[in-house]
Amino acid sequence: MEPLKAAFAMTGNPVLIVIDALDECEHGGDTILKIFADSITSFPRLKLFITTRPEYHIRIVLDRCHHFKRFHLQDIDKSVVQSDIRLYLDFHLSKEKVRRQLPYLAYAWEPAEEDMRVLVGICGTLFILASTAVRFILDSKQPNPAGHLSRLLKGVSRQDFSGSKYTTAMDSFYSQVLRSAVPDHDPDDWFVCYQMVVGTIIALQYPLTCRALSTFVEHDIQCALSHLHSLIPPTGQDLTFRIYHQSFPDFVTSPSRCEKGFLIDLPKGHLHLGKRCLTIMNFHLQPNICKLDSSDRFQDNRDRHLTQDLISQELAYASTHWATHLAQASKLDGDAEQLLDRFADKHLLAWLEVLSNIRQVDTAYSSLDVVSKLLVSHCPLR
Repeated sequence: MEPLKAAFAMTGNPVLIVIDALDECEHGGDTILKIFADSITSFPRLKLFITTRPEYHIRIVLDRCHHFKRFHLQDIDKSVVQSDIRLYLDFHLSKEKVRRQLPYLAYAWEPAEEDMRVLVGICGTLFILASTAVRFILDSKQPNPAGHLSRLLKGVSRQDFSGSKYTTAMDSFYSQVLRSAVPDHDPDDWFVCYQMVVGTIIALQYPLTCRALSTFVEHDIQCALSHLHSLIPPTGQDLTFRIYHQSFPDFVTSPSRCEKGFLIDLPKGHLHLGKRCLTIMNFHLQPNICKLDSSDRFQDNRDRHLTQDLISQELAYASTHWATHLAQASKLDGDAEQLLDRFADKHLLAWLEVLSNIRQVDTAYSSLDVVSKLLVSHCPLR
């Protein structure tokens, strides 16, 4: 709040602060909100605009604050939202846009009016369903928009959602997209691949390039995700797969919402990632990994030009987040204990050196603290 006081002293104008998706703040979102809630009356010219899902820790703070107005998106008149969704779908599924998105399609295509009305009804008031539908219908890996739309409409009926929660529509929609991704040939192998690849992507602390991701996954990434680009699209020339919307991980990690074959065991994914991080560090860590001479070792890290070959993306990720993944696993197994023993015995100093070079040394204490507590709880002295 101190910088705000200085800002108000310099201007007589109102100040608007916008915080979008406060619920996606991994730690401290409620703390930020509480600071503003406690201080807002001292700044009569300050306006705060916040968008968030109504998570419990955020509601607790807001329920104690009386200086705000709350507005729920679901309170917008449904006809207004559906009119906007229809406009969105008309634009993205027009003949011109389809031709641009699918240049090698052998015929001009646009959805029939009745199909469009049904699709708008399925989307309800959820733009995430409309945008996911567009991605699914215009999948360039399988240029068959008529077939994709038909499959979507047959698998999801708008009658299913009358009087239902919005998650009912979303769950049915996501289930249909996932079912459509299952190949006719070797579906069992695909499910194993899907579990590993999607589970890893969801558990990652931040997206990795396909090349770096392949060091954490022992399966064909492209095969698992080739028909899931509407949910996990690749971006950039380096093919970084990113979750399109948080509602998808929420769905596939919920046993009460997602059918068994597609359900992701998130603690299991974290354990796998934690062990892969330890394996990568045990293999790649070595003293003076950046080949610095004696004078370079005393330079500020900001002056160093480290190359990808010396500290790869996967080693940087593993060195920073191995403890985070182990902490979120349901339990450690024997392999994890052996990997930890080797890491602690042979690579601690080299690990600290890497953290210093990538300017993440502040994570060292918390990592060791987390894992020491984890070992005490899972591996009591015998």
